[in-house]
Amino acid sequence: MGLSTLREQCFDLPAGHLTIQPGTREVAETDSKTVQDLTSVVQTLLQQMQGKRQTESNQIIGSTEDMSSCIDDPEKNIADLVIQARVEELGGEDKTPAAQKS
Repeated sequence: MGLSTLREQCFDLPAGHLTIQPGTREVAETDSKTVQDLTSVVQTLLQQMQGKRQTESNQIIGSTEDMSSCIDDPEKNIADLVIQARVEELGGEDKTPAAQKS
């Protein structure tokens, strides 16, 4: 994409609009307006990128928390099975220490 095409798309200006003619006040005002427009476009793009980055970061954190909670249930089930196996090894009597009971 050429500079003139980019200029036309971003600023809705015809290609010849930014022709520099030294010594005229109109050029300085046009250049100042163009700089302001470009600054505005860049600021908007940076804000959009920051918003997308924040959204993706939140999604990653949410996914990590979801995975963590998915792991918690199997861990608890395994702990319960270990306690149950110990009880069965002891002949069915509940001889497990009180600290291991849940």
